[in-house]
Amino acid sequence: SPAHFSHVFKQGTGIPFTRYVQRVRLDEAKRLLTRSEKSISEICFACGFNSLANFIRVFRALEQMTPGRFKVMSSGHP
Repeated sequence: SPAHFSHVFKQGTGIPFTRYVQRVRLDEAKRLLTRSEKSISEICFACGFNSLANFIRVFRALEQMTPGRFKVMSSGHP
């Protein structure tokens, strides 16, 4: 069952499955923000987030900055 899988996953990795999925999605989003000309909205949905607001909230919580700020900083412009 999904609940059993989540429990076993957390026991094995030390992190909840949902947090792991968020991290994988954010890693891909950061890659796209750095290497593509796609908009933040396009990147959000391409990485599996269901809403732009949720993407920005999760990104800010885990990266301590917004996706827009990350994109600017990764382009070499302050």
